[in-house]
Amino acid sequence: MYQERLGQIPADHYWREDILAAEIEHVFKPSWLCVGFVHDLQNDKDFITAQIGPHSIVVQNFGGELKAFRNVCSHRFSKIQCGKGNRVLQCPYHGWTYGADGKLIGVPYNNDFRVMIYNKAHLDKAGIAGAPKTPDELLAAAKAIRDKGIVAHPIGLPLSASEGASTAWYLMTKAFGGDLFDQDFKPLFVSPDSAGYKAMAFEVQALKDGLIDPAATGLKDVEIQELFKAGKVSFDVAGQAGIIAVYADPAKSQVAADAKAALVPNVNGKSRTFGLPEALGIPVSASNKEAAAAYINWVFKPEIVPADATLGARSAQQARQAEGG
Repeated sequence: MYQERLGQIPADHYWREDILAAEIEHVFKPSWLCVGFVHDLQNDKDFITAQIGPHSIVVQNFGGELKAFRNVCSHRFSKIQCGKGNRVLQCPYHGWTYGADGKLIGVPYNNDFRVMIYNKAHLDKAGIAGAPKTPDELLAAAKAIRDKGIVAHPIGLPLSASEGASTAWYLMTKAFGGDLFDQDFKPLFVSPDSAGYKAMAFEVQALKDGLIDPAATGLKDVEIQELFKAGKVSFDVAGQAGIIAVYADPAKSQVAADAKAALVPNVNGKSRTFGLPEALGIPVSASNKEAAAAYINWVFKPEIVPADATLGARSAQQARQAEGG
């Protein structure tokens, strides 16, 4: 076939799904593939990532030993590592941490609520005195930052078909003074004058105006976080309170000195937010339901969880040990 076309590869071979599937099966799967360079993996915790066919993989240095894994968290299937760098094998989404054998070794207590995180240096350069307090002020600040040429797309919001996008929309619905459902779980967002509808219109208009990167339609919230850490967006509108520590860490963030938190903007000037405390449960497929139930009962014992519930089980225990208790 190629000879008939004077040695040229048919154009449709570059986009046909069946050709891609055949290449993955017969070329990539049986072959050794180069994923990176040794000098990028010299130190403990150094990592590199690569896309191998449909799969993202991570190669990481664990105390001098290189290990390769599928680059996906078993919790919400988010990518654990991005690009290359030096950090523990910990998902940036909810902090699930994995060891050198690829097994889960740590799940933090998730006392999560939403705030707006902004780059103060960007606001200062644009002549903006403080964090925006209303959606209109947010749009005005973003336009000022863009028009000054500080960043091209100041507002960071995930718009892909993912949990992070729906979480952000829910937060913006609260910013516009409403909720998604009534007490009988009937939708409150279908009418053009509803808060949910206005929140979606806000996101769409910001996207059309170029204040949100068009690429955001394919991005998850963890990828928005990477953009913020790189100084490429000015506002992480639906930021997790816990991510502030990451943004403020010079080893992980290029904007460590400039990352600040503020209340979520609201149309009436009174901020609203919500928490995502997660939950503990026993899946139907669990092989040892009794042990799982025993663990849950242990976690919620009064002597494990303090009365104010501000610390997770492990943190509370460690705090008491540190105090000699």
